[in-house]
Amino acid sequence: MTQQLADQYVATGNVSAVMLAGSLGRGRGDEFSDVELDVYWTTPPSDDQRRTPALALGGEVTTLWPYDADDAEWSEDVRVRGVDVTVSGFTTAEIGRWTTSLAAPDDLYLLRQMRMSAIHGGKPLHGKELVAQWRTAAAYPDNLAVATADSFLAPSRLSRWRIWPALVQREDLAMLQRACSEVTEVLLGTLCAVNRIYIEHPSFKWSRHLASRFALAPNDFSERFFYALTLGPVHSAPELHTLLTQTVQLVASDLPEVDTSKIESVLKGRSR
Repeated sequence: MTQQLADQYVATGNVSAVMLAGSLGRGRGDEFSDVELDVYWTTPPSDDQRRTPALALGGEVTTLWPYDADDAEWSEDVRVRGVDVTVSGFTTAEIGRWTTSLAAPDDLYLLRQMRMSAIHGGKPLHGKELVAQWRTAAAYPDNLAVATADSFLAPSRLSRWRIWPALVQREDLAMLQRACSEVTEVLLGTLCAVNRIYIEHPSFKWSRHLASRFALAPNDFSERFFYALTLGPVHSAPELHTLLTQTVQLVASDLPEVDTSKIESVLKGRSR
């Protein structure tokens, strides 16, 4: 059905590429996976062009969302042959601008990383040659790695972690749980930067798959990280802190442009 729907988008005459996105496109779908289709329009589509593909297959458009200028995206929810499909649309010109400006200092924009991750990880249903060109153009630049690591290691992200020993001693579990959640995102985001991996999801969905891709990480990172997450916050905090310390050491070695001295007090566990 997804290939047939993709063919109908192409039949509008205004589509350069279509990709099966999300977990299905990445080959790891399960019973909880949604069907997601990314459509790359040659020129901005009309509402009729967005409606026609589902209707041509006897389906319906359940929601036709207006253009989102912040995300540079059109989206519609359609139902075809009993299957709900979320369709996201972008112009090829916009993708071209993004792939040629990845090294810009302001290019940490998370949405853009997610879009590049989708282009690298999705399954092309149409326009394979164009997608291949985008993938080549969207190689991960070193200064984006620096900017990403610098962002995730910002003291503001670790303000609660600074006092984790006090939280453990006081059994201040609500705040400690939140601090542990924050430091897990810091670890995953920073290691994405070290490994030049575009961030796929803002909350690091499918984190086991992500961790399996880390060629550069603290020893036995995946096993230690996920085991720590199975423990309560009082017992997981020390191991998470050790992983944070080792990750910062890795950043200092691999990305010396990142100023890791700014979080020394965090690593020492100083209270405020």
